Amino acid sequence: MSPILWSTDDAIAPVGEWRQMGHESVKYKYGGTPSSRPGSVGYTRLSYTNQSEVPLYGLSPPVYPSPEADGHSNSKWAAAYSKAHALLSQLTLEEKVNLTRGFTGTCVGNTGAVPRLGIKPMCLADAPDGVRGQEFVSAFPAGIHIAATWDRTLMYQYGRALGEEYRGKGINVALGPVAGPLGRVARGGRNWEGLSNDPFLAGAGMAGITKGIQDAGHFLLNEQEYRRNPGDLGEAISANVDDRTIHELYVFPFMDSLKQNAAAVMCSYQRANNSYGCQNSKLLNGILKTELGFEGFVVSDWEAQHSGVASANAGLDLIMPDAGFWGGNLTNAVNNGSVSIGRLNDMVARQLASFYVVGQDKGFPQTGVYSNLQKHTAVDVQDDHAALIRDIGAAGTVLVKNVNKTLPLRNPRFLAVYGYDAVVKADATAWLNPARYGGGYEVNFGWETFNGTLITGGGSGSNAPPYVVSPFQAITERISRDRGVIRWDFESENPYPPYVNADAALVFINAYASESFDRLALADNYSDNLVKNVAANCSNTIVVIHSTGLRLVDKWIDHPNVTAVLYAGLPGQESGHSLVDVLYGDISPSGMLPFTIAKKESDYGNLLNSTVSFDAFPQQNFTEGLYIDYRAFDKNGIKPRFEFGFGLSYSTFEYANLKIASLVPNASTLPNPSVPIVQGGHPELWDTLFYVTVEVTNTGDVFAHDVPQLYIGIPSSPAKQLRGFERVPLAAGESKTVTFALTRRDLSIWDVVVQQWRLQKSRYPIYVGASSRDIKLNGTLTKESDYGNLLNSTVSFDAFPQQNFTEGLYIDYRAFDKNGIKPRFEFGFGLSYSTFEYANLKIASLVPNASTLPNPSVPIVQGGHPELWDTLFYVTVEVTNTGDVFAHDVPQLYIGIPSSPAKQLRGFERVPLAAGESKTVTFALTRRDLSIWDVVVQQWRLQKNRYPIYVGASSRDIKLNGTLTV
Repeated sequence: MSPILWSTDDAIAPVGEWRQMGHESVKYKYGGTPSSRPGSVGYTRLSYTNQSEVPLYGLSPPVYPSPEADGHSNSKWAAAYSKAHALLSQLTLEEKVNLTRGFTGTCVGNTGAVPRLGIKPMCLADAPDGVRGQEFVSAFPAGIHIAATWDRTLMYQYGRALGEEYRGKGINVALGPVAGPLGRVARGGRNWEGLSNDPFLAGAGMAGITKGIQDAGHFLLNEQEYRRNPGDLGEAISANVDDRTIHELYVFPFMDSLKQNAAAVMCSYQRANNSYGCQNSKLLNGILKTELGFEGFVVSDWEAQHSGVASANAGLDLIMPDAGFWGGNLTNAVNNGSVSIGRLNDMVARQLASFYVVGQDKGFPQTGVYSNLQKHTAVDVQDDHAALIRDIGAAGTVLVKNVNKTLPLRNPRFLAVYGYDAVVKADATAWLNPARYGGGYEVNFGWETFNGTLITGGGSGSNAPPYVVSPFQAITERISRDRGVIRWDFESENPYPPYVNADAALVFINAYASESFDRLALADNYSDNLVKNVAANCSNTIVVIHSTGLRLVDKWIDHPNVTAVLYAGLPGQESGHSLVDVLYGDISPSGMLPFTIAKKESDYGNLLNSTVSFDAFPQQNFTEGLYIDYRAFDKNGIKPRFEFGFGLSYSTFEYANLKIASLVPNASTLPNPSVPIVQGGHPELWDTLFYVTVEVTNTGDVFAHDVPQLYIGIPSSPAKQLRGFERVPLAAGESKTVTFALTRRDLSIWDVVVQQWRLQKSRYPIYVGASSRDIKLNGTLTKESDYGNLLNSTVSFDAFPQQNFTEGLYIDYRAFDKNGIKPRFEFGFGLSYSTFEYANLKIASLVPNASTLPNPSVPIVQGGHPELWDTLFYVTVEVTNTGDVFAHDVPQLYIGIPSSPAKQLRGFERVPLAAGESKTVTFALTRRDLSIWDVVVQQWRLQKNRYPIYVGASSRDIKLNGTLTV
């Protein structure tokens, strides 16, 4: 295998590339100093000469060639491509190449230009919550905050206002909104830029916002900041994800954005299945441009390109911020055939068509982005967006505790305000984002510690507020109307003297996070001590948290003097006004958590931290599959502190009259393969198959919004998945009917064999409630058999028939349990002429510190590794014949093994019992009984975890339960 040498470009040493593009995980060798371009400054470039040096070589499936877009999705795209191809035909090779790279300019990103044909440079700029680094722009709430509104109308208005400001500044491409990170890792540094841990809620936000600003960011699997780039330790982290999980979790929200005509997608830094995101043909050519029919262009994140030929052929269309591995190199590659002229033409056509499809050829403003060191004419684009920002700030504020109607405040005369987050500090600056103590980081006391109220996160996703209305400022404005008194201490951990005569004490804390690093903790001792110290002296302590995501509260949430708690998110420039609107009851809180708040960090399990590795080829294995956030809590039987979708109101609501209507009773399991794919995916995926309606009534005495939520139990999937929500305004006593439309996509799973979204012939339990756990009504919609895909044998007339065991571990009672289907007679069921009682369940551990894996030095014997048969636990139970005849009973032992079906039979005994007789039954649990098969190490493996155990008369008639811990 001989590499093709490209000529030197931008003072980079000659670059070597493998021609076999299917081997995508190989890093392409080059020369240069540790800080040489292209790439992020300061990390060592790596060099390989053959395949054997690279582990997991070729893991990401190759998908070639890169599809050429033609605008067939709709009339707007068709017209745009007609114009683009007419202009493309007039360009020289060098002019085309110049349109695929970045140049230095006033914007964060600047493309090439062709002055002779009137093609101007495109301006690309951050951030997803407002134009970054400019004056006379608005600082909008962050993505995580808009998601907490659960309001599609506000999401659209938010996107429209953002789009107006970007357009007003002459910015062609807004680098947002963000669907990745989805928030897989609890301590993820950029979770706040995304919308939610749930793909449906994130997708709704992506759709609404994209409709306004026509762009989308970070495709795909950008879930942690640690080692997102290659460096001295080796390559960037590789996010290793199975095909079904990629589609059902991470592709899902992007589909909504693309359906709304998103014209650009950004590829990210990390590797995905060991291929860098911007040269990953499976993601770009396969999923984005083929499955989802993407008509726009793919732009790299800044310095995220790690190859030339590979990235071009894998589907990358534009690189930032400079020529990277392209420039003159790309010209040579086209000339020598490494990259086809068709691929280059498609890169350019996609950009030009995107320009036309969003109407930027019709009176688009001149670029109004300038350096603050440069004298210029101010361009004010704020309009009346402050009012919208205030509305969104209030709507996304989540009330999670409110003892005895502490809130709303009722014209208090004396308030005490504590905490570093209450004010904008005089020594802080709008242009910097220093670490705050609330992020859990070790920083010295001083201005960095008390940098003031938090309205957004840090890094390239942060905005540039024209001003910030702090909570203290807004509270002062409000209490002055009542000629009240306000006292404050913004810097003490233990404020003294305590103002015990105050009507209420408001404590302001925050949790900061930023791009480039992940969080060290989900709470910090300083802030927790502040809350506890204030609560020790004030019987009416109200805590307000401005947070970039998860913030744990269990060190003080049950304190009797903590009477109310608000998650106030990242509300933008109108922070204080938004908060006071809620505190004083001008607006009843209606925000709902877009994530799950645990009681302790360990409840997040393997999804607490980013993957830390010092290997040259670090691996981040998404072994949890579909089970993140509330799905994981449900699966593992962990009770959260505040569940996904939870939020209190100043009113109360009732739900009634659940109805389900089928529109397409005999819908095919697969979409029609003869229908052309358009942008957003197969058109039939968006067909409505069912309507679910529910009546919601405001049973309180104030006007308020409620957010009824629809969850579906899709067979072979998590027990509940969000598939509908609506923020409903209701006057006191008013009732409204809410309608949820369920599409084919909403009810489908991704079939990894046929590579398509597939409906299952089964029953789908549905749940309507006020959160993921507060279920008010439930019902069932049906797609034929209770046995689903396991009803019939596989019938095939192919020469090589295939029988795919896609159900995995879920057969018989395991499948019925998982899918929420009530059987006529369950596994293990049987009656007797007598009756029996169970008592005195006991669990004894024989090997408390058993290793997770059997000893590899012990020889294998017939039947497997000898240690698999070692007894690790005894479970005993007393069974009594409470009837009046001799009879046999069969007590059964079921185990809930983590990452497995909810219950699995692991013991039984047929026990003869005279009338009135009692016997103790002993079940021995071996290593094998408690292990799962680890497909990586190829061995039976114990998990360090809690295992729920159940003893009963059948798989559903459970009499006793307990827990054993490995």
